[in-house]
Amino acid sequence: MSERAGAANDEFWEGADEDGALQRYRTLVNAIDDGIYQLDADGRFVAVNDVIPELSGYDREELLGEHVSVILDADDVATVQREIERRLTDDDRQETVDFTVETADGDRVPCELRLNLLVEDGQFRGTIGVIRDVSERVRTERELGERERQLERERDLTEEVLDASPVGVMVLDADGAVTRINDRAADLLGIPEDELDGYDPDDRPTYDEEGRPVTVEDHPFAEVLETGEPVYDRVLQVERLDGERRWLSVNAEPIIEDGKVVRVVTTGEDVTEMKRRERELESELAEIIGRVTDAFYALDDEWQFTHVNDRAEELIDYQGEGLVGENFWEVFEWATDSKLGEEYREAMATQEPTSFEFYYPAPLEAWYEVHAYPSESGLSVYFRDVTERRERERELEEYRSRYRTLVENFPNGAVALVDRDRRYVTFGGTPEVEGVTRDDLEGSYLREALPDELADVVVPCYEAALDGEQVRAEATLGDETYQFQFLPVRDDDGEVFAALGMSQDVTEREEYQRRLEESERRYRTLAEYFPNGIVTLFDRDLEYTLAAGRRFADIPVEPDDLEGRSFREVWDEATADALEPAFEAALDGEERSVELTYAGREWILHAVPITDEGGDVFAGMTMAQDITERKERERQLQRYREYTDAVLDAIDDLFYIFDESGDLQRWNDTLSAVTGYPPEEVTSMHALEFFDEESGAEIADAIRRGFETGHAQVEAEIRTKDGDRIPYEFVASTLEDPDGERVLAGIGRDVTERRERERYLREAKSQLEAATEAGAVGTWEWHVPDDEFVAGASFARTLGIDPEAAREGVSLDRVVASIHEDDRERVERHIEDTLDACDEYEEEYRVRNADGDVRWVVARGHVECDEAGNPVRFPGALTDITERKRAELERDEHRKQLETLFEVLPVGVVVADGDGRVTESNEAAKELWGVEEFDVESVADHQRYRGWHADTGEPVETDEFPLVRVVRGEELSEPKIYEIERADGERRTVMVHGMPVRDASGDVTYGVVTLTDVTERREYQSQLEATVEKLEESNERLESFASMLAHELRNPVTIGQIYTRQLPTDDAGATEAVEYVTEAFDRIEDMIDVMLVLTRGRDAVGAGNSLALSAAAREAWKSVDAPDTTLDATVGEVVEADETYLRHLFRNLFENAVQHGDATEVRVGSLSKGFYVADDGNGISEDERDDVFEAGFTTAGDEGGTGLGLAFVRELAEVYGWDYDVTESESGGARIEFRSVEFVTDE
Repeated sequence: MSERAGAANDEFWEGADEDGALQRYRTLVNAIDDGIYQLDADGRFVAVNDVIPELSGYDREELLGEHVSVILDADDVATVQREIERRLTDDDRQETVDFTVETADGDRVPCELRLNLLVEDGQFRGTIGVIRDVSERVRTERELGERERQLERERDLTEEVLDASPVGVMVLDADGAVTRINDRAADLLGIPEDELDGYDPDDRPTYDEEGRPVTVEDHPFAEVLETGEPVYDRVLQVERLDGERRWLSVNAEPIIEDGKVVRVVTTGEDVTEMKRRERELESELAEIIGRVTDAFYALDDEWQFTHVNDRAEELIDYQGEGLVGENFWEVFEWATDSKLGEEYREAMATQEPTSFEFYYPAPLEAWYEVHAYPSESGLSVYFRDVTERRERERELEEYRSRYRTLVENFPNGAVALVDRDRRYVTFGGTPEVEGVTRDDLEGSYLREALPDELADVVVPCYEAALDGEQVRAEATLGDETYQFQFLPVRDDDGEVFAALGMSQDVTEREEYQRRLEESERRYRTLAEYFPNGIVTLFDRDLEYTLAAGRRFADIPVEPDDLEGRSFREVWDEATADALEPAFEAALDGEERSVELTYAGREWILHAVPITDEGGDVFAGMTMAQDITERKERERQLQRYREYTDAVLDAIDDLFYIFDESGDLQRWNDTLSAVTGYPPEEVTSMHALEFFDEESGAEIADAIRRGFETGHAQVEAEIRTKDGDRIPYEFVASTLEDPDGERVLAGIGRDVTERRERERYLREAKSQLEAATEAGAVGTWEWHVPDDEFVAGASFARTLGIDPEAAREGVSLDRVVASIHEDDRERVERHIEDTLDACDEYEEEYRVRNADGDVRWVVARGHVECDEAGNPVRFPGALTDITERKRAELERDEHRKQLETLFEVLPVGVVVADGDGRVTESNEAAKELWGVEEFDVESVADHQRYRGWHADTGEPVETDEFPLVRVVRGEELSEPKIYEIERADGERRTVMVHGMPVRDASGDVTYGVVTLTDVTERREYQSQLEATVEKLEESNERLESFASMLAHELRNPVTIGQIYTRQLPTDDAGATEAVEYVTEAFDRIEDMIDVMLVLTRGRDAVGAGNSLALSAAAREAWKSVDAPDTTLDATVGEVVEADETYLRHLFRNLFENAVQHGDATEVRVGSLSKGFYVADDGNGISEDERDDVFEAGFTTAGDEGGTGLGLAFVRELAEVYGWDYDVTESESGGARIEFRSVEFVTDE
């Protein structure tokens, strides 16, 4: 036989005559998907498997005896011949030959060939080859190439869209470095073209809405990088190179891959003009929302929402616009013809409550149990989520169905359920006893229903299963062999209540095994030469019987490791789990392919069944191929597509692309969010369907104009799915899509707020004009042709011009002469430019008045021209901004001082990677250590730097260095003090903080430490102690002063109170005056008590008496002016306290609830070791609860609030040793609790 085939197992051919050997060979080669052939020395077909005729379109008989050129052209025949000749020259390298098969129908199929030479006694006898159809691979490579070109075109389109966008767009990577800036962003920030590549966000000074500097760490993009959450509508000021400040409304959106922020897309809209004009019109709005846990809403008899609690609003307020006051049927149109609507209408008609289960559609997408309670005035509804219960019921029914199907269709055997009385409960499949049916068995006892020979086998096994054991058995009954398996069946408590028995006829299995062994020998030779992959055979027990293939060289498993072992014994759990479905499918007679990753490579595995002559599956075969490179190309393409989609979706404005017919080709998520149409509906909609007839005509004209001129801009109202109308401005330009078709791409921006602000500005302008006419602002009107400059008195006085002369009219030169000499040329040039352009005018400059004082002014006006473009009138107004300008100059000076201070702060920062290698350090850190660079490549290198514990003087070991500890995962949140030795030998004392940086899996990727030089700090310690001593002395003096002041005030207050009691109260006016004076003296007396407690604390409070809390509370309530509020003081405890101060405590708490919380009910209640004061008002927000007890904190400063009331409460509680806290009451208001209170008992 062939020398090349000598590696095959000789048992394959042993004992076979020529016909038998040929039959075995055909069986072997027909079992795989690749084409197998044998050619003689002249290149004629001797044998082919079934794949070759299928591939070529020729019958087997047409091919046998024909020259290979029948399916190959001359060039491919020559290529194959050269490969044979090379192999015959003792060059044993096996290489794949690519060629094309020409089919009988004239088609051309790309293939690859692996061939082996047949050489006998030194003579070339022919070849055996394996042909693989690589059409799919070629098509995949072609599609990948096309997808790459498509993505390239889409990227170009995205670039063009971004460049054409009226919104500034900037993309930054995970390190905060700018990777993309569109033209609009460069224009807004004033970035010259030659600085675009190296632009850093820190290059432009940035300020918040209050004018405070914003560091680069506080930029929106930095917040997104830190939190992973988007930032919307952040308003900032940016200072350009020319000193001009632009107001920008900034959004920042993360692009996340594998759970990490890899890029941030920021967009900026120029709102400079809007912010300038609206500053006087801005106001704050605060909302306090109560919290109720149940999902509940109420409808009146007109089906309008009258109440919706937080939970219900969270679930069903889809638009987030609030539901109270809205009509139920208009908000939820889908409910009209639903079960929900039917039940609600029936309940209102019958006035009977109803309960039912109902599936709420998106966005809830859950089953709810709804309870509706009608009344004459409306309907009250609450609902609870029962989705999990419904799911459990569905799963139970599926389980029952599967069990029923299993029992009734158990394959190749029988299955039965037997109860503890040894009776059949259920039987399925084929009974082992001939002539016995399922009906005969069900309900019968085992011994009665089965012949003795079979009963002797199964009855003991069922009894063992009923005792909780799992039993396997095999028995031969007559000429047939059966396998049995018995399992206990348990209830929810784990008790066995039945036994499950299964039997299968395995008589033919031994014959299958023999055939499988024979097939194995056939496959082994072919598998060993399988190119670019791995071939395996496995039996029905999922054990490998054969493994071979050239790709075993790429994985840490040898063929011998597989054969004779189960696939789960060979592969790791994840790989085995991925393979198992394919193996089981093959044994079920199906072909299955799976993709998986193993040994750092990606594979595709095809599993196919192997059948005997009768068509029954007795084994399976797998063929695995390495597809790593192909998958990586696909991922790269997919990542870029996701990146471009994320960039477009991160833009807060509406993005769209139309073709010339107005059909939408592409859009971002904003379109669905704005219009309410889900993406699947948008796909089939025309552009004009989003507008009414009038707006649609404008849009159609804009589309036509855009394709004609290349650009279009229009304002129109979008009509949402709910019928709402939203004004939008659309700007679009024509581009070429990836297919070469012209499209219109653009941005739509919601201009609702802009229109509203324009309305406000128009009103403000009207008011301004009225004020101007009244002489509140200096005004002028210059008649240009006559050079007659007429101005009001205010204008004239500001510029030092005689008011009478200005009223009659002076020349422009007279006006310009009053302008500061350093500003004059600039102002004259601007005036000339404005006249030439017939444009708006605005300029800031200095002038001198009649006294020679310099004043800053801002002049605003506009030039009116005739039809020929010649300037005619130049009216305007002048405003004195001297004080504002001085404040701005002072603020700029402070800002420069702060920036300089920040730059010289002596805080060092050092960053190391997970191996301890220092990757970054700032100049301050290098200066501290006295080095130019940190030469640290690993943890071990840290031993080059010396340090000592500042408190003990002990040396710091290498593994104790802060950076090493942080890299290990420790968090140095508490400062550590060390003494370090610089490169020049000098010792410095530093304070160190450190934190590890972890990835998504929790592993430390970087360690960061900060170092602060505190060497000089200890020298100041003694000075600090001296300062503290002085403060204590000052505090004692303050207490003495407070006591003296209280003493001096009490006498006149007491006398005043005495005299007020003697004042006449004969008429109503006198009575009111006396009451007012009396109340004033009482408040002064209260303030004296509060002042003493706040300044002297425990020393101000004398010995106490036993006081009932309820009595003290009611007495304090008499002093509270709250006619619309009720007090519930049912507390029964008694405390030891000063009566006056305890009343003050209650009064302050009551007034805080009434005046600041709008409470209608105040309650004093008991705790286990204390008491509380609660109200049903607005409550105290969580972020203010730590501050409300601080002196000076008040939310009513404009109304005379001192911020001392709760500070007094805190101080008195601390005097008595009470713990105090603020929380939320049951009704959503404030609840102030006092604990650790010692109550007085009768004992």
